[in-house]
Amino acid sequence: MDELKRDDMLRYFEEVNAHLANADRHGEILIAGGAALTLAFSARNSTYDIDAIFEPKEDMRKIIKDVAQANNLDDDWLNDAVKGFMTDKMKFSPFLEYSHLTVSRKADKSTQYFSDFPVSVTQKYCKCIVPVSVYWGQFATRPCGFP
Repeated sequence: MDELKRDDMLRYFEEVNAHLANADRHGEILIAGGAALTLAFSARNSTYDIDAIFEPKEDMRKIIKDVAQANNLDDDWLNDAVKGFMTDKMKFSPFLEYSHLTVSRKADKSTQYFSDFPVSVTQKYCKCIVPVSVYWGQFATRPCGFP
């Protein structure tokens, strides 16, 4: 897939909003990773995909596929693969508001996904520290062997 620049992501979010409006639904996207760095913090020029969690899941999956087909994008241009690194303790703040879509980002620039877990969990499952995101000047942990 080609790189997604800020303007590309904004255009695709507008298309997602239009699909939601046509269905009279409201959606929410919580962005993370390279998309957050590019779109919300201007720390990068582009990203290859948008890592996020989103609701309502089934409606959004169909819309994501429709937007992909209409714009010749990979089906996973917007995906929820990051969900394993996000917890309900994380704080998000709205970043973009459309008529039927809210796009939020983590409330600060930290990528302390695993630090949001209790110490007992990280000690049990995180046997090594791998640099996941050095863009924010920090290291995040992930389980050994995780792709």
